[in-house]
Parts: sequence; C-alpha cells; structure tokens
Amino acid sequence: MRILYTTAVHFQRQILPRIQSKWRPRVTFGFHALCLQPLMSLNANVRALAHKRKTAESKIYRLTKTQRFQQWFPTLLQQLQLVQSGDVINIDFSD
Repeated sequence: MRILYTTAVHFQRQILPRIQSKWRPRVTFGFHALCLQPLMSLNANVRALAHKRKTAESKIYRLTKTQRFQQWFPTLLQQLQLVQSGDVINIDFSD
C-alpha cells in the first residue's frame, strides 16, 4: 500500500498543480480509475468508482476522448513509473 500512497501524493503535489483547474476533477477521476486500482477494463474500473453504470461509462468516455487527456495520460503513466519501456497499453471500451 505504500506504493499507492506514494503515487497518490506524487500525483497531487507534482502533476495536479500543472493541470488547469477546470480539468482537475476529470483528470483526478481518471487517475483514480486507471492508476490506483488493477486495470481490468475502462468500464469495469470506473464502475467501481461511480454508482450508476451509465454515469461511469459516460465519464470515462468523455475523459478518454479529449485530446488533452490523450496527451497527458502517457506522460502521467511515465512520470508515475506505472509503465516501463516495452509495455503495451490497450484502451478497450468493450464489456
């Protein structure tokens, strides 16, 4: 659990301040859904955070379709050292 705590602290201190305030809730939601729990699928991970399935699915869809997120996400994963050289990241919307 120390790794998750360290990752969350780094995110809040180093990464979140660099993100525009209007994007922070959406990026924080994505960080919690995609970085702080084992990745099953986008839908499965966000359903663990949101009570209603459709709400969860629309939140992750809106997040991942934005151009800025598509630029930030790989950088976030690298800075948090959650992926290594040669790792493959697959974003899948299927159930």
